[in-house]
Amino acid sequence: MADVSAVLSGRVPPWAPLLSYILLFVQFVGSSTVILLALQRKGSLGGLIVTAARRTVVIFLAFLLLGLIVTPVAIVLALVLGSDAAAQGVVTPGMARAVSFFVLCFLLLVLRLFLLIPAIVAEPIGPWAGLRRGWQLGRGNGAKLIGTFLLLLTAGMLVNYAVGITIGSAAQVAFGSASGPTLGGIILSLCVALVTVAVQIVQNSMLAMLYRQAAGEG
Repeated sequence: MADVSAVLSGRVPPWAPLLSYILLFVQFVGSSTVILLALQRKGSLGGLIVTAARRTVVIFLAFLLLGLIVTPVAIVLALVLGSDAAAQGVVTPGMARAVSFFVLCFLLLVLRLFLLIPAIVAEPIGPWAGLRRGWQLGRGNGAKLIGTFLLLLTAGMLVNYAVGITIGSAAQVAFGSASGPTLGGIILSLCVALVTVAVQIVQNSMLAMLYRQAAGEG
């Protein structure tokens, strides 16, 4: 996302943030379409894309609700710890433990709601019901969710790193520098983008399979 200060200073065009949100929306629509296909939902591809776009709006609203719940807690914690740090002039072990505890709770919340997106995509529910459904699907599947999350995260990082090294080296040998607006840099960017799309397709397919198991559909 474009930095607000950069936009105000004129370094970034004013339409850049809007473009970022549009691209993010398109990315979520693509992911939701893959989930629908993996769940073997009936309909034409165009119909599934339209359904995915509608469900993406619900996903964004669910994220907004989640942010409205988490943000006040984070603000209160920041104000309390900030005032203590200003009064004592140093970050105490107690402050560090409090921040670590909050981060841990947030990560556990993310893992518990790991199936939020496929639940909203697959079921005709609203934002609040989606949060409740995602929370329900996470019950009793903690180990499976953590394992899948770590597997997807590690696989994505390793694949992108491997592509960056191999394609980057080949592009540098063939076309010179693989960074900046050069032919090598363009080829590297395209290859990384294609691999990223392929990885996301696999990730969303696995997410759909995990949802089917948790929901008792498979």
